[in-house]
Amino acid sequence: MKTSLTALHQEFESTIQKLHSQNQQLQAECQSLQAECQSLQTALNSSQSQFQSRLKPSLPDPEKFTGQTLKFDTWLPSIKAKLRVEDKLHSLKQVSDESLAVYITKFERILYEARAQD
Repeated sequence: MKTSLTALHQEFESTIQKLHSQNQQLQAECQSLQAECQSLQTALNSSQSQFQSRLKPSLPDPEKFTGQTLKFDTWLPSIKAKLRVEDKLHSLKQVSDESLAVYITKFERILYEARAQD
């Protein structure tokens, strides 16, 4: 009887040691995941603040036309360019199945074309 109790005690101790080891591994993994989560949250907050701080690309507002024919020759192309750029930017929307990289490439191409037409 004493030997069976000793064997049972040793088995119990072995099981407790295994569980203790597994618990330590899980705690270490949990801490690692928490650190990774914190790092990702920091990166997300940083990218959100950068995104929100960007102004929408547009051409500067031309001077208000005063009716002088002398300034009309410079005013007309500037207002046409502004309207052309803003119209293209407002109508540019990302299609649901389109990747962000493709959308950004298309957006940059339209901006480049609008600047080239000025």
